[in-house]
This record gives sequence, structure tokens and C-alpha cells, in this order.
Amino acid sequence: MSQNITLSSGTDIELYTNKNITSKNLVKGDEISLYVRRNVNDAGKTIITANTHVTGIVVNSEKAKGGGKQGSIDIVVKEIIAVDGQVIPVFLDLNNQGKDRRKEATNVGVLLFWPALFAKGGEAVIKIGTPIIVRTVQDIKFNISKLQVNKTNDVNIIYEDLIKNQLATCGEKPSMPKRHSSQKSDFAYKSSKEFAQYKRKLKQWEDCLPFLSAQ
Repeated sequence: MSQNITLSSGTDIELYTNKNITSKNLVKGDEISLYVRRNVNDAGKTIITANTHVTGIVVNSEKAKGGGKQGSIDIVVKEIIAVDGQVIPVFLDLNNQGKDRRKEATNVGVLLFWPALFAKGGEAVIKIGTPIIVRTVQDIKFNISKLQVNKTNDVNIIYEDLIKNQLATCGEKPSMPKRHSSQKSDFAYKSSKEFAQYKRKLKQWEDCLPFLSAQ
């Protein structure tokens, strides 16, 4: 008799995006590509492999508007495919910056909406490397003979290279301009053309950074 293992309901699975997601260029119905950050293992077997593609659907996207109204993104993730092809139902586990609508979700087919973590320049942005946690909603049994053998000390090279390459693209942090002798006050210094250019470059650099490097 084949031995079974169970992926328990309530198991957290971390996803990531390999590019910035912004409310500026999204509309309702767009698909978002997400990927599993780490292998999901049990009993020496891999149930879900790192970098498994996961589809998110944009259910609402609002661009930033005048009057200080920031943009927003609502995304739904419903399932992840296991090594053996089984569909694992999941919902988004929101952090304290988002509203957990778990009770509402049970009435509409396990849907959870997620306000974006960042708002840069008014637009909502989910940056490269942002941890996006989903959670399984039911116990699922797996025949271990249909699963992969887990490799010890799993390292997601694809993810690590993604972060390194993005950091290389962004380059070094811009340096503050030198204060001239005529700029005795902070107001004069920060009102200068050089300081304004520095602030623009700094914002561009910060926006370029992947999530993990910004912590």
C-alpha cells in the first residue's frame, strides 16, 4: 500500500513577482504572474517546487488621481499546482496593511482581495521580491510515490539572481551634493538646483530597488 502525506489546511506558501506591478498600467481582468519562493516539503518529499508559476487576477485597479487620491490594486489568487498535478486551493493572507476578507471569500469561491503594499508617487506598486503569502484552505493528501525527492539546503537560485540583477541595475545610492559656502542655512541648501536633482535621482533609485533591499 502506498504511503500518503497530507498538506494541512492553513499552510502558508510564499510567492514573489519577478517584475514591478503597478496600478498605472493594470486594468480589471489582467493576469499577474507570480512564483513560489521556496519548495514546500514534507517527509523528505517536495509537494510544490520553487518557481512554480501561479496566476493572479486583477479584480480592481485604480490609477492615482488628482487631489491626493492614491492608486490601488486588488488581486485574487485561487490555486497552486502541486508536483503531481493536484490543484491546491489557496487564499491571500493579508498583512496589517490590507483587510482580510476571508469570511466574504467563503461565499464567492475562495477569493481574497489584496491592497498593494506600496504607493510610490501616488500609484500602488508591488515591487520585485515582495513576499506575497497565500494560505491553503483544505487538507490535501498526496501519494509520496508521485512526489519529488526533496534536496537538502534548497536555495532558489532564480530568485537570488533576480534580486542581484535588479540591485545591479539600480546601481549605487546617489550621494548628497556638497554644501556651498553660500548655502549657510538648510533652507538655502535644500532649495538649490543640485539638491533637487539629488532628490529626483534618490527617488528613482529607491523605486528601482527590489523589496528585500529596501528593508
